[in-house]
Amino acid sequence: MRALKSGEFELANDILDKAIESNPNDAVLYRSKAIALMFAGRDPEAKACMDQSLSIDENDQLSQCLAEILDDVASGKRPRPKSMKEI
Repeated sequence: MRALKSGEFELANDILDKAIESNPNDAVLYRSKAIALMFAGRDPEAKACMDQSLSIDENDQLSQCLAEILDDVASGKRPRPKSMKEI
């Protein structure tokens, strides 16, 4: 998603909200929104989206890994990434 890659996290969230409205059972959309929210410093909302992603597809290893990263960022164990390359 171009908005996410260019650091336009609020725009990315708006786009993802619309996509989720149309596809509420798409775990990847929730995972992408969680990443955008994490980048924006909105950790509680990011955690809720990641939890939703995992509730849809609990075996998604990428979401499991990103959930751990999000927990580490939220707890201060890891610096907040500013891009996908930093994850």
